[in-house]
Amino acid sequence: MPTCFVRGCSNSHTKKRPDVTFHLIPKNSKTQWLSAIGPAPNIFVIQQRVCSEHFEEYDFERIGILRKIQAQCNSNQKSA
Repeated sequence: MPTCFVRGCSNSHTKKRPDVTFHLIPKNSKTQWLSAIGPAPNIFVIQQRVCSEHFEEYDFERIGILRKIQAQCNSNQKSA
């Protein structure tokens, strides 16, 4: 189940906040993301997700009712 990978962030699926979404770290820029986010213990690579609290609305791309992080994110990573 999704838990935010950003150190110090406690958002997870168990908090049931409909305004918080979880996004996979893009495969093509995983090294850059992990460098910016920092390592988090006990998280498997396949489960690494970042919650929407760390982005601005303009960082998202809308596809119907879904929203996903744009390939080139404009945000400088909001703090947790």
